Amino acid sequence: MDYFRLIPEKTWKKLFWSVAGGSVNCLLDLLPGMIAGSLLMAVNPFKVLVYLPLIISVDFYATSVGTFLDLSIPRSTGTTFRQTIQILFIYFGLIPDIAIMAVGLALHYASWSSLICTLINLYLGLLFLGLSGVFVEPYGGRSIETDGSETVDVKKTRKVFSETGIACVIILAGASLLQLGLVGIFRNSLETIADSEWGIWLIKFLPMYLFAVPLGLLYLRKVPVYRIEQKSLNKKQLLILPVICIFLMYSGNLLGTLVTSLLSNLVTPEPVVNPLMNLTSSGTIVQRLIFMVILAPVIEEYIFRKQLIDRLHIYGGRQAVILSGIMFGLFHGNFSQLFYAAALGILFGYVYLKTGKLRYTIGLHMTVNFMGGILGPQLLENASGALSKFEEMSMLSPWKFLLQPSILFLAVYLILMLVLVLAGFVLLVQQMREVSFEKEIHQLPKGKVLAVTLQNPGMILFMITCLGLIVYTLI
Repeated sequence: MDYFRLIPEKTWKKLFWSVAGGSVNCLLDLLPGMIAGSLLMAVNPFKVLVYLPLIISVDFYATSVGTFLDLSIPRSTGTTFRQTIQILFIYFGLIPDIAIMAVGLALHYASWSSLICTLINLYLGLLFLGLSGVFVEPYGGRSIETDGSETVDVKKTRKVFSETGIACVIILAGASLLQLGLVGIFRNSLETIADSEWGIWLIKFLPMYLFAVPLGLLYLRKVPVYRIEQKSLNKKQLLILPVICIFLMYSGNLLGTLVTSLLSNLVTPEPVVNPLMNLTSSGTIVQRLIFMVILAPVIEEYIFRKQLIDRLHIYGGRQAVILSGIMFGLFHGNFSQLFYAAALGILFGYVYLKTGKLRYTIGLHMTVNFMGGILGPQLLENASGALSKFEEMSMLSPWKFLLQPSILFLAVYLILMLVLVLAGFVLLVQQMREVSFEKEIHQLPKGKVLAVTLQNPGMILFMITCLGLIVYTLI
């Protein structure tokens, strides 16, 4: 391993060519035997060799898994345990191959099934290989953040964080009260408004955007702003960040759904509906594009990234990013969106801290909302119409059924999302090594971070307000 590290190449490049060399050896071992076997059995060699890529891909996957486990499991772990884990990983990972090949043989599409399995094995192998690189060299974010050398006025700084929390309370509580007020005013004609194309959307968003947000930002002007130096992302980062966002969105959404289900069973027998699902299933595409893909990202990024981080980063970039992300998650007022919104908020905050350009985070936010709130639900709605006629379609052949446009588009979307989610996980693990925070002007001492940032009236009031809304959604 020490000699491997000394080779002057990139870690993942060295790993890839090492494992690829093993796959070439496997190919050279198998090729003569498979040709000889086909000749002895009087079978066309090309019909035999069509399965060679599948075998090589299995070897590549197994080798990548073995490499990952060798690097990630501590050397002190017993040999039997290590081998058991490796066997479980390899054989559970080949379950998709078994299922796909079984279906392919039953439908007489064995060669096509073999090709699909080959692609799956190569993809999973590359994922494990990508994760392996993290363990070759010492892991850990290279943070250069240190305690502030200047004396920090703790009382004054606590007041800054308190004023920030109060400003967010004004936005959240103000919007909620105004929404309830409009519902009360139009109670008699509420059903008519709900049936209209724009009624519910306007009642939900206008109080927030036209009244609560301006009031909250007006109050926040009491806290001084410290501009962030502007920098640009490179092309590689522009490609990587959306993929990581998709992983955070779907994994966080899954966690939020599980937590909501567990808590709702304890509180009420009625199933709790994700508020986002209500929005994505109602209204026209134009309405959803305007409110969810355009207005929400622009306004939310302006508040939680620019307005908050511009004011808080001088007390420490790390806590400014994490706090703005957590506040962004809590601001949604429900467990269904809490986890993925907080995770995405932390990522957006870090991007803004490093670039000082809001257009990057707005673009990422728009991409996430479009993929999860427009494209996915629309494809699912289109496919549900076709699936409602399942009895009629069951008379079709499997290929004709899958080639129905709505079914095909949904299947492609789901496969693409699965690929991007797995790739996003690997990229996130890799990019974590590059995370760093510079020392700020009034850096808070590590021992006082929580006491200053959270233990103040404004932040406590904000958390109580958000938790109250979360409990309200559960009951």
